[in-house]
Amino acid sequence: MEQIIGARCRRWLEAALPLYSLAVLLVYFRPEYWPSSFGLLSQETGSADSMMPLAVWGLVGAMSGVLALSGLVVAFFLLYSPVYLIARASLLVRPGWVDRRELRFYAACFILLVFLGGVALVSPVMAASIFVLMAGCAHLVWKLVL
Repeated sequence: MEQIIGARCRRWLEAALPLYSLAVLLVYFRPEYWPSSFGLLSQETGSADSMMPLAVWGLVGAMSGVLALSGLVVAFFLLYSPVYLIARASLLVRPGWVDRRELRFYAACFILLVFLGGVALVSPVMAASIFVLMAGCAHLVWKLVL
């Protein structure tokens, strides 16, 4: 039963997280799209109007935590890729067994790292936006790379 619930939650997050990352960027670049009623919580307690902003901010907080965790995983693999490629360089030169999928994954991570570094030199805000999209769509990116 727990596996079924976990699979449903995972499938739901796989659809919701890319949409949430797009929404984060939309609200960041166009804050006028965020409803003004969610800006400040009303002073009344117990009314239905005061519960809606709390529910929205709770959902935003939960999704932001998942997006931040996904961003940490993406950052780890991007920053670890040069270390991995340097460590495996000796195996690539001399004959030996090398996992091609693993090598392709870390080579793609290194290419993404170099790309993000180049974009960050030109426009740091654009690089951060691309990283947020990558963190939101990480599961899709990893499936394409592998």
